[in-house]
This record gives sequence, C-alpha cells and structure tokens, in this order.
Amino acid sequence: MSFVKAAELLLYIIFSNFSYDLLGRSPWRAQDPLKPELTTCWVDDRSTYFHVRDYCLEYHPLFSKFDRTYFMDHLLPDEDITFRIDTTKSVSGAHLKKLAQDVVEEIHQKKKSFTHFICIKKSNFNERTSSGLIILKYKDYPFVLKLFIKTPETFVKQSEGLNPVFFYRMGGGINRHLSGFTRVKNAEEIQKKIQEEPKWIERLDTPRKWFWLPKNPRWIELRGKNIGPDESPTTQLPAVYGIIADAIETKRVFSLRRTEDRKMALECVHYLGNRVDAHVDNFMIEKATGKILLVDTEHFPTMVGLKEPFHYDDYSSWYKQLINKCVKDIFGRHKKIRRELQLHPKREIFAC
Repeated sequence: MSFVKAAELLLYIIFSNFSYDLLGRSPWRAQDPLKPELTTCWVDDRSTYFHVRDYCLEYHPLFSKFDRTYFMDHLLPDEDITFRIDTTKSVSGAHLKKLAQDVVEEIHQKKKSFTHFICIKKSNFNERTSSGLIILKYKDYPFVLKLFIKTPETFVKQSEGLNPVFFYRMGGGINRHLSGFTRVKNAEEIQKKIQEEPKWIERLDTPRKWFWLPKNPRWIELRGKNIGPDESPTTQLPAVYGIIADAIETKRVFSLRRTEDRKMALECVHYLGNRVDAHVDNFMIEKATGKILLVDTEHFPTMVGLKEPFHYDDYSSWYKQLINKCVKDIFGRHKKIRRELQLHPKREIFAC
C-alpha cells in the first residue's frame, strides 16, 4: 500500500470513529439554529426533499461551480471531430453523443458491460444507486466519456468511495458532480498558461474536452440555509452530464520512484500555480508525441478547499501540507472559523 493510500485510510478510520465525539454536541442540547443546511429536490417534481445539515458546508463549492452559460457554450458540437493523433480521421459529435445516451440507459438498467464502451474506472461510482463518477472509453473511437450521475437523494449522501469523504470535508461540501464542472474551464486556463511560455508549448499538453448533456435532461435544485450571505441561495444542476475528451495512448505514467518524474511533475505544477493536483501519476508521457500529458484537469483548489497556496519543494512537503489541511478542516474548525465562513465566504485560489 502506498504512503498516500495508507494516510487516507488512517484519516478515514480516525474520522469515522472519533470525529463526531470531538465535534458532537450533547444529545440533550438544542440544535444550533445557524447550522448550515442543504436541501435538494427535482426541479420538475418538488414532492420530495432531501436534506443534510453539516458545519462543513460552504457557499462557493455548492453554488458557484455550475456556470450554465459557459456549460452550454462548451457542449460537444454535432459536427465532425478530428482524432487527436491521426487528424485525417474523424467522427461526428452527434454520433459520440448518441453512444453516450445509449450507455446512460445501460447503466440505469444495471448492466455490467456496455455495448460501445469499456469501463476504465468506477472507484467513485456506486453501482447500487447508479450514481457518482464512472469513466468509460469508446470502443471504436479515440475518446473517453467521464460520466457524472446524481439524484437529489444521492447528492446529499456520501456513498461513492473513500476519497469523496475527504473532499467533502475539505472542500466545503464538494463532490465529483460539482467539481466536474471545473474540468473544462480549468483545462482552458492551463492551455493559456502553456501558450504563454515557449518552454512548455512543445513539452506539456492537455486533451481536448467538451461537455455533454443527455436529451431531455432532468435537473436538481440545491437550496441552502445559513450558507453564505444570502438568506436562501439556490442553483440548478443537470442530474446527468458528461465530459467527452481525447483518449490518450500513454508510453508510461510518471512514478514517485523516478527522481526525474518527481522533479518534472513538480516543475509543471509550480508553473501552473497549484491549479492542478500534484499527484505524480496525474502526469504521463504520450506515446505518439512524447509530450507530458496532464489528463486530469479537475480544479485542485476546489477539491480540497485551498484558499491559500501550498509552498513546497518536494513531495513529502506537499503530502504533509495536504494531510495537515485535512486534519485541520475535519477537527480544527472552531465556532468562530465556521461562522466566518458562513457570513463571509472566501473563494479558492485561482477560482474556477
């Protein structure tokens, strides 16, 4: 087991067994009337509501991540999409979208394998509730579909793996469904940074990415109470959406065991400014071009609630700061800090 996985497991055990003892209140004491609360429901059916009350809930992670105009402007077009490496070949965006629609139906039918896709990763996906993040590769085309699925009920529950529990606590109630909206915009910002520096133009790259929305989508409404300066902040999110991106054929993935990999990964992250996750296996060498590919463009400050930058020269320092932040966010937020976050929300660095 890696150091990172061992640290995550240890924190989870501590959190599961002792967090409520440390942060809890006497059962005979009245509930805090100012405790943050999130309520969810279907936009087209308000007969049932789901609630969660938690001191970790913050305004920006919940209500600032979905930019509907940006989302709609960056949907996959119906026109032909050229392949990343062999630009003489292409497939219509309309066809990729049709196959994405088909696989959503297969997932809801609880199928274990899919007609047009190979499952790459589902560690943050709950097969019982068909919710969370599942990553699929098109069988016949060099593209990947990252599929995000939620319902009003599953939105307020933590039932999709170990990592989401930490992100939820550190990121102010964030989940993969919300952070997924940062992936395309953050990729654009990363590309801008790459183009500003000749050193990186030929060495560093990201896959192309587009949003996808199914036909006749259902929408989830989030409504807050005691979250932020507004009396009742609201937003509406698609219950199902996807990100379609170039599939990358890798020569190899970076490893912590290789000194040159650690050095290069940290150099990239320092240049991009804490905008991306520094985990070394987020970097890989593309087989066809020899470029360093940053595949995961999820906005790292959003995922961990990073409001002040990390400063580090090696991975041991980076991991230490990440673990310290996790422990502090879970166990070290006293009443004054919580009230300040409620009344005066602070955005993450490099807000996305």
